[in-house]
Amino acid sequence: MTELLLLILLVFLFLIGGYFYYQTSARRPFRKPDLSPFELGQHLLLEGELPAALKALLQAAKEDPDNIFARVRLGEVYRKQGDIERALKVHLELGIREQLTVLERIGVHKALTEDFEAASIPDKALTHLDQLLAIDKANAWALGHSLPHLATKGDWAAYIETSKKLSSVRKEAPSARRMAIVYTLEGDRLSAAGKMKDGRLRYREAINYDSMFPGAYVGLAESYRREKRIKDALHEIDQLVENAPDAADVAFPLFEAILFEQGRFDEVEGFYRNLLKKHHHIVRGYVALATIATRKGETENALKILQEGLEANPGNEVLQYELARNLTRLNRIDELAKLGMDAMRRLAPPSSVFTCSACGYSADNMRWFCPSCGAWETFRS
Repeated sequence: MTELLLLILLVFLFLIGGYFYYQTSARRPFRKPDLSPFELGQHLLLEGELPAALKALLQAAKEDPDNIFARVRLGEVYRKQGDIERALKVHLELGIREQLTVLERIGVHKALTEDFEAASIPDKALTHLDQLLAIDKANAWALGHSLPHLATKGDWAAYIETSKKLSSVRKEAPSARRMAIVYTLEGDRLSAAGKMKDGRLRYREAINYDSMFPGAYVGLAESYRREKRIKDALHEIDQLVENAPDAADVAFPLFEAILFEQGRFDEVEGFYRNLLKKHHHIVRGYVALATIATRKGETENALKILQEGLEANPGNEVLQYELARNLTRLNRIDELAKLGMDAMRRLAPPSSVFTCSACGYSADNMRWFCPSCGAWETFRS
């Protein structure tokens, strides 16, 4: 019995001792481990404390001259402080060292790339990116940084290849629209160099990426036009209208040039009329059709076309301007004044007038249904 009581007492004392030890430890302030000058410098650099980071990294470089990354970070501080010359001096000195590890050499090339970018010397930056990729061909940082430099140079073939590599490394598809643009630009370059067939292959690849990008169709049409393949050129413009009608107006100048060269004036007018039957919102189609009417001396028809465009696209500034220009040329002051008043009313309608935001019809009282265009709840004061 005595032994049992003694055991219970010992357990009780153990628990009490553990409790007090825990309380003492919990209240004891946590002491951070001391940081080396290099570690402290990196921390301060990340925090944006540049003067303090500079001091710590200078000490780290002095204490350990072989610490390559201490000097890389030191140069980075100089660059962030705007002293590009000193940053380059530090990093270029590292670049000529022979006994660097792969990681150290990659770090130096990264630093030099950013130095030359900050100094606005893109060719030098691209040189170091190429050297970095020679060491590590799958380096996503270098691939990504290369793209804007290749775009600035207009080296679209290299841009395409680099973009594909970057997508493979990141395991994500590139932007279809961006690739369509770049393939089109490469097609333009090849076509300008007289390599029409190669250019057309690039345009086709652009369309495969984004069938709604108009530049590729225009490039194909222009390429066929230069080879006197008029039927093929017009077919590509038809394809543009079919696949991307909202962007069809970019091909209007080329389309007109092709048919005017052939003396096929009636087909131009027919093209625009057929286009507008299906797509009332293509404003440039009305402008083009009105321009043709004006050239033919059909001034009233030109005005009618522009007015039809405004009925389909109320308040459109382009059509209003073209109509005003035609009325001014014809000295139709009354109609011009009315057009101006309509435009002003849209910009700042009187507080006593309620206007349909869809068609411009106005009324003295609020309407919930527009008797002019049939829209619902479009009236605004």
